Amino acid sequence: MGSTLEQIGEFLATEDLNYRIDTDRDVIVTGFGTKNYIDDEGDKNLGMIIQLEENGEFLKIFTPKCYSILEETNRAALMQTLLMVSWKTKMIQFEYDDSDGEVRAIIEYPLEDANLTRRQLLRSVQSLVQIVDKYHPVMYKALREGVIEFEVSENPLEELQNAFSRFEETLRDMGIDVDEILEQDAKQSASDTTTKDSGDVNDVDDDDDDDEYI
Repeated sequence: MGSTLEQIGEFLATEDLNYRIDTDRDVIVTGFGTKNYIDDEGDKNLGMIIQLEENGEFLKIFTPKCYSILEETNRAALMQTLLMVSWKTKMIQFEYDDSDGEVRAIIEYPLEDANLTRRQLLRSVQSLVQIVDKYHPVMYKALREGVIEFEVSENPLEELQNAFSRFEETLRDMGIDVDEILEQDAKQSASDTTTKDSGDVNDVDDDDDDDEYI
């Protein structure tokens, strides 16, 4: 049996999140306050719809009317920016309805024969809100000015560390024990160092007879 809106509602309630079940559309309607994102009414609020399809075996979480592109002026810049945001982040995608210019941010995935868990839901919801809010200034500038401008990290080491952290997170999502790998690598490095210090390496042969092989 697939997941239900009632189950999702219970997950949201445990986090004291406001929501309502729209029985006409068979969806959950909710929203979140933001720091950067501003909706079309001028409020710092990101509306969200949670929807189940395929008898509860497919989940969609999206932000309706996140942006609107009615004119073609800066459409290409915004589209490129949205693709770049998808490249830089996890899970999030963007959809464009050419009939009315609506742009949605969405996270969707199949549940199939497994029920949605509370952690899955909360990670999906939080990721959607955080990513849209973080990159809103970049997306809004592309929409209004046609300028694509992402912040460049001033600290290459910090950027490298962040990239490694994202890689570790990906490995953990795949079920790979990163801590065990790092521990084994540390032990191997210590063993190699001990071997070198003990003089068990081959001495350099000063015999001139081997010079032809150099």
